[in-house]
Amino acid sequence: IPDDATEYETYPEDEEEPEAPESDPGVEMGPFWVSTSGSDEADGLSALAPKATQEAVLDTLGENYAKIYVLPGTYTPTREIVLSKAIEIIGCPQKNAPVIIDGEKKRCPITLDHADSLLTKVTVQNGTTSETHLLGGCVLITEKGGTVSDCILQDGRTDNRWNSSGGCLGMRGGLATRCIIQRGYCGSDVNGAVNHGAGVYLMDGVASNLLIMNNVTHATVGEVVYLAGEAIILNSTVVRNKGALCGGIYLANNSSSKAYNCLIYGNEIYDEDPANDFNRVWRLNPNRYYNCAGDAEMAQGNDYTVLTDSPFRDYENGDYRPMRGSVIMDAGLATIAGVTLPTIDLSGRARIIGKGIDLGCYECASSGIQIIVR
Repeated sequence: IPDDATEYETYPEDEEEPEAPESDPGVEMGPFWVSTSGSDEADGLSALAPKATQEAVLDTLGENYAKIYVLPGTYTPTREIVLSKAIEIIGCPQKNAPVIIDGEKKRCPITLDHADSLLTKVTVQNGTTSETHLLGGCVLITEKGGTVSDCILQDGRTDNRWNSSGGCLGMRGGLATRCIIQRGYCGSDVNGAVNHGAGVYLMDGVASNLLIMNNVTHATVGEVVYLAGEAIILNSTVVRNKGALCGGIYLANNSSSKAYNCLIYGNEIYDEDPANDFNRVWRLNPNRYYNCAGDAEMAQGNDYTVLTDSPFRDYENGDYRPMRGSVIMDAGLATIAGVTLPTIDLSGRARIIGKGIDLGCYECASSGIQIIVR
């Protein structure tokens, strides 16, 4: 510490640094309701008198927390919605009537900044990173945690700044589960900027039961799914993406990130050199992929399966459920030390049907018709 430093405070060796005071958790209010036909002058305490915006509810809450039920329609926040308390935003979609939060390519619409915050059953789209928000185009989960579940995150992008990453989803902690991540973009040709994670960038936290598809990077920089730190991705399907450095899952050096029970298929890279074909599926540290499957070779992978044919029911038409009898059925690790495996899949079906857990985001039904809920 410099002699003239004034912003630091030191303590003698025989004294303990005082603990930081706990933040006031507030009190539970509501629940509140929001509708595109509502008014921010209303109290929002019923579906008959809803507020018009989530921002108005947050202003009403102050330092308190509540469940916020959002009725179908498209919402365009005028500022970033930050869930810094145990606030839950719960979409109430109906058939052919989703709940959409649209960043209008101006901002990241949603940040989760509390371990008990929740975003569920909404579509978040057209978000972007910015000068003050370098991680997460559509949604950011900070190191304080939070859960994003049963959502669609789409059409997010990184901007042209260095290390602007996570086109649709950025995570420094927390959990993202049972979500579709699609049509994200990262990368830049401006001033040589390097961006990562067109679909997902995980610095930490757990991502499970994700369907990651149709995300694209710039032709010279970027990956589709990027993991650093102690991040974990499990039981996720990465399909039909295109990346510069990696079209599938990238596990960074100088990290302990891991991939379990993932299905990586039909992705592309811009590099046409056959020697780099494996980058369609993976890049770096193959010893940290466990019970995964993909359509390229992987040296030193742990129980890795090379797929020579599509394992899906109808790949051409976008049905990415496992084909009955496929090698990906029952092929996953059923127990992972320190990790809680998902108990249901992306469609809401019980996660283990048969002898073991299937690879990817869907569990194959033993019989009957399976309905995909998105």
